[in-house]
Amino acid sequence: MNRFHFFMCALLATTTSWAQAPKVEFLNENKDIIYDIDIADSTRLVALAADYIATWDLSTKSIVHKYNTPGANLTCLDVSGHGEMTLFGNKQGDVRVIGTTTDEPILKKSYSGSGAATDVKFNSSDSLAAATFYSGFFAVIDLTTKNVWEYNIPVGHATACGFSANSKFLAVGDDSGFVRIFSLESHNRVNEYQLGKSLIKEIIWTDEDTKIITAAQNGNIQSCHNPSISGQQSVSRQIRNSGTIGGAGYIPETKSTYTCTLEGTLRINFDLGTYKFREAVAMHSVCTLPKTDIYTTLAVATNGMGIMLVNSRSMRLNKN
Repeated sequence: MNRFHFFMCALLATTTSWAQAPKVEFLNENKDIIYDIDIADSTRLVALAADYIATWDLSTKSIVHKYNTPGANLTCLDVSGHGEMTLFGNKQGDVRVIGTTTDEPILKKSYSGSGAATDVKFNSSDSLAAATFYSGFFAVIDLTTKNVWEYNIPVGHATACGFSANSKFLAVGDDSGFVRIFSLESHNRVNEYQLGKSLIKEIIWTDEDTKIITAAQNGNIQSCHNPSISGQQSVSRQIRNSGTIGGAGYIPETKSTYTCTLEGTLRINFDLGTYKFREAVAMHSVCTLPKTDIYTTLAVATNGMGIMLVNSRSMRLNKN
């Protein structure tokens, strides 16, 4: 454990022992069900509801742009690293890329026979976009050339995807705990392994393509080393979170995972314990906001209470 990690955990443990009112804010202009969120840059947050995508200004706590898609039944989104493009999918199997605040159409693909889009991701350079679909179909699209690579997993329903840091690999998770690794150079499957037997909700590559963290819907979080090398992968850690995971993420500075659940629990999993916040509302997705101090603020997409901003200062430490 490095000094920064120890300092942050110790400071949080000391601070959370004080009696204080939780610092929680709501961006609830419409109080709609928000299904997915992502950070665009230091001042903007992008949120997805069933029939619109809204860009929020974090300094004024107000919507500065809205992209309306009546009847689209939107399901998932991702925002490019520079914040200028938004990638999203819907229940009809459509995938689009638009300008985040301009609505400029950059890409549109329709896979109507593949079921709902279950996850969409940009790669680290924003040159590729990936989408998984409930049927087990998934696609990788080169945004520069518009070339498309299409594939089907052997069995099961594709539920999550993630590019490796150097964009050499794409990992695809399914509804029975399998993770399959595909080479983006040869376009072949190079490995597969099973992490439990629950639906894979989120896939996060870390450490320059040598480790994958997966969050399963049943609450299990596991890390797997050497995922792209057949026969050499190993599960090094398993964390059991109570509840049904709606969303998950990773804080590289402290090597910590964070999750939100449909039962209304928000957690940050540090080595020294789990910081927990409880609210009586289902949570669908979560991301971190840019830090203004040592504390991490989590933005949470909720079921009918808009977007909730929770400062980790207000989260209670559980030793586990």
